[in-house]
Order: sequence, then structure tokens, then C-alpha cells
Amino acid sequence: MQRGAATRGKVAKAVAGAGEIEIKATIPDHQIRQALARFGLTAGNDEERYIYFFDTPALELLRSGIIARARRVVGRVHDSTVKFGPVDPRDVGRKWRKYRGFKIEADASESSLVKSASFSMPVAKGQIRRVAVGKKAIAAIFTPDQKEFLASVAGHDIDFTSLVVLGPLIAQRWQFDDPGCPWSLTAELWSVVMASG
Repeated sequence: MQRGAATRGKVAKAVAGAGEIEIKATIPDHQIRQALARFGLTAGNDEERYIYFFDTPALELLRSGIIARARRVVGRVHDSTVKFGPVDPRDVGRKWRKYRGFKIEADASESSLVKSASFSMPVAKGQIRRVAVGKKAIAAIFTPDQKEFLASVAGHDIDFTSLVVLGPLIAQRWQFDDPGCPWSLTAELWSVVMASG
């Protein structure tokens, strides 16, 4: 009884300040088809996304705990996101919490739990595709507020001219309920687009 309470206390402390908890469970390739069938997930009931990441060729942003990405969501609003972690939610300024696209989340995997702060803003349709093919600068799809957020929270000014486009990854996304879980679930299946030639 005391051990269970102690475990709950540790978990509560670990996720304190996070508005969302994202549990990342990786499924081996040979079990993907079975897992999709188990929950009734098909290409007919998914949300299709194309996800692009932006980093230096040496992945300096990733090594600094920073993610800069953009998502083209078929039939929905496209967006760009800057994300930084790990963070202590108490150190993140109040001014960012007024933005609808701001969130602090706890990313939990099989081996770790990290709290991160992210800030997403909508991007006009067509702009991400133009960036991806080099017709528009990467910096154009990130707002001044997002850049200030990174400087404030991560202490990092990004030189967007040093970044390259990585991707896209194709992501299928589903939101669903299952009687075995008390919460609504979100599942994503990411596939790498292989370059031809």
C-alpha cells in the first residue's frame, strides 16, 4: 500500500506542471499490422500529415534539446512548432501561456520521462511546401514570437540560414477510445519517404 502511494507520488512529481502527458510506445515492424487491426485503425479513418524537421546538417539543434518542425495536415490547418526540453515548468515565463498554441507536456517512453515546452503557430497553406522545395526561406514559416520563445526559454537564437530541410515523414494519426483504457487515445504511425534515384 505504501509502495503504491510512493510510486504515485513520484509520478505526480515527475509530471507536475505539464498540461499533457504523451506516452510513446514503439511497436516492432512485425506487430504493426496486428496493432492497427486491434484498434480498428485503417487508412480510411486516419488523419494524414507530412512532417518536416529543420536542423543543421550536424543536427546541432537536436543535440541542444531543440526541435523545429512544420506539419502539413491534409484537409486541416498547417502549422510550425518550436519545442525545447527538458524544462522546469516553473522557469517558463507566464507570457507564453496566453498563446493557444503553447503547451508544456511530459513525454514518457519506455526508458525516460522529459518535460518540454512547445509553441505552435498556424502556417498558410502552400508555404511549407514552398519551403521544402527551396522557394521560400525556412525562417518565413516561424513567427517572431516563436523565435523570441526559443531565445527566452532555450536561451538560443537560431540562425535559420544554417538549417536544412529534413523529411518529410508521412504520419497517419488516429484518435479513438478503447474499453481497456479510461482515456481517449491518439496513435501515430510514421513512415520515412525514401528519395528516388
